[in-house]
Amino acid sequence: MNVLLLTDADVFAGTERHILALGCALRNENIHVMIGCPSPSPLAEQAGAARIEVIPIPKRGRVDWDAAKLLRQLATGGMVQIIHAHNGRTALAAAIALRTRPGAQLVVTQHFLFPARTRRHGPGAWLSRMMHRLVNSRTAHVIAISRAVADAIHGRNEIDERRVTVVHNGLPDSAAAPLKSAAQVRAELGIRPGVPLVVCAARLEPEKDVKTLIGAMRELPNVQCIIAGRGGL
Repeated sequence: MNVLLLTDADVFAGTERHILALGCALRNENIHVMIGCPSPSPLAEQAGAARIEVIPIPKRGRVDWDAAKLLRQLATGGMVQIIHAHNGRTALAAAIALRTRPGAQLVVTQHFLFPARTRRHGPGAWLSRMMHRLVNSRTAHVIAISRAVADAIHGRNEIDERRVTVVHNGLPDSAAAPLKSAAQVRAELGIRPGVPLVVCAARLEPEKDVKTLIGAMRELPNVQCIIAGRGGL
């Protein structure tokens, strides 16, 4: 079986880490796995380091006809049996590519409680709903990364719940690199035992809204906060 994990993201955040971990796990199960993503990109670099084949697919916009054409070629040529899309734009490109289901199936992972389309209004919302109906009609199965995500999908009546499965977002086994104890970490950071501590591990980009956390800390003078991450903020 040949599986293509698909995203057009040009960052390396939680979803991309998930894709890389999934790719490594599938490969260890003797499944031929490829990652379709922009190249060069952080994910392409990490996938190459992990010896996973990269299919370069540039990020071009909401409706990517060039990506759809490439995906259709891969599906009809037998190079891919499963296209596993990880965001709305790539799911749409795959749905367009598989309009006659040429030997491949589409699987979509929903990573968020409320996808971007749920916040659109007016003509944009109407167009999003139309495109999403197309994607749903050509999706063999949806993977929700949590029970909460699955409940949100069911609450929107997006797809038959028999085609939704919860597969919790896993992490690589940490046994090979044991974690430090909480006391040791506090000592290294100069934080006394017993002091209330808030830790935020996140990509430092506007959509993570770390500024709200920083503002809230002003109301908690006896609490310390650590923010760990990289980004443009």
